[in-house]
Amino acid sequence: MQIARLMFLAGSAIFLAACSTGPSRVSDDPAAKLALATDLFQSKEQPVAAERLIREAMRAYEAKGDQVGVADAYGTYGTFFRSHGVAVAESKYRKDGFLDPTADFDRRYAKALEYHLKARDIYASRKRYDRLAGIYVAIAADNSIVGRRQAACTALDQSMESYRQSQQEPKSEVSVPAGFKTFDEYWLSLKKDARCM
Repeated sequence: MQIARLMFLAGSAIFLAACSTGPSRVSDDPAAKLALATDLFQSKEQPVAAERLIREAMRAYEAKGDQVGVADAYGTYGTFFRSHGVAVAESKYRKDGFLDPTADFDRRYAKALEYHLKARDIYASRKRYDRLAGIYVAIAADNSIVGRRQAACTALDQSMESYRQSQQEPKSEVSVPAGFKTFDEYWLSLKKDARCM
C-alpha cells in the first residue's frame, strides 16, 4: 500500500509542470504529447498510444536540440514503464515488446530507473533544480518498488536538496499533487510512506 501510494504520487506530480499544456488533443507540441501520454497511461490504461506519443515527443525534442525537453521525455518514459497501464497490458508487452527494443516486461522497473537517471543527468547538467526535485521523487519510487529502501530514502533527500536549490532561482516552479499545500508537506508524506523516518 505504501509503495503504491508513493508510485501514484510520484507519477502524478513529476512532469505536470513540465507538460502544462494539458491533454486536450494531440498536436505537434512535444510537451502536449507528453501531457496526453501521461493521461493515457495513468488514467485511461492506454499505454500503447501513450508510448508512441512519448517516443514522438522524444524525437521532436532531440531534433530541436532541446535537452531539457529530452529529459522531460525520458522522465515521462520512466514513469510509463512502472505504470499501472503497462501492468494491465502485460500480455501485449510480453508478446510484442516495447518500442524501446532494449526493454522487456520483466525488467520494466529497471528500465524505469534507467530513464529517470538519464533525465536526472540532463537536469543536473543544466542546473534545472526544479525538475531535479521531481525526478528524484521518481527515482525514489523506482527504488521503493523493488525494495531498495535506503536508495529510495537517499533519492528523497536529494529531492529536498534540489527543491531548496530551486527556490534560489527566480522562475523556478515545483508542482505538488492535489492534497498537499507545499513541497515540504508532500516530501514528508513520501518519507513516511517509504519508511525513511
